[in-house]
Amino acid sequence: MSNLTSSIWQVTDAVWNMLEANAAFAALVPSDNRIKHTDTTDRNPGQDTRAEADFVSVAIIPAGTRPWAYRTSNGSMLTLTLRFDVHVGDRRIHLWSEPCEAIYKAFTTWQTYLRNQSWQGDDFRVCRCRLFDMQDTLDTDHAMTGWISLMRAEIDIWYQSTDINGS
Repeated sequence: MSNLTSSIWQVTDAVWNMLEANAAFAALVPSDNRIKHTDTTDRNPGQDTRAEADFVSVAIIPAGTRPWAYRTSNGSMLTLTLRFDVHVGDRRIHLWSEPCEAIYKAFTTWQTYLRNQSWQGDDFRVCRCRLFDMQDTLDTDHAMTGWISLMRAEIDIWYQSTDINGS
């Protein structure tokens, strides 16, 4: 895991680890086409123009957070929403469905990769992780028209309230 302290960064990085551990995902999405906003050196991940070798590509983009301070008498929660942009660069439907299915199957192993984490010396848990939305369309904004899927996931991050406020 990283040496960065943000729990959101750690969870997003753990999602990448979960996807990359899935054999189908690893075979379908070349490592150079995994657009990681968790990278510590590349300030502008992704590509403005794309060639055939740039597909299939997947980007994970933070799409919002919902804080729940004192969700219970001793716990607080942050719901992190991540967006998965899957660009296929081809109009054939099987090339669209295979990476989407690989992402879905990888999410069935979330407890292995996301459950227990540590932030600033305090433990936190991911207590729920689910894909909840998927929208598909033909991407016509690039030189190569092809399918694009926008998938979203919600990840509930649970903290002890005393760890959050230092009490």
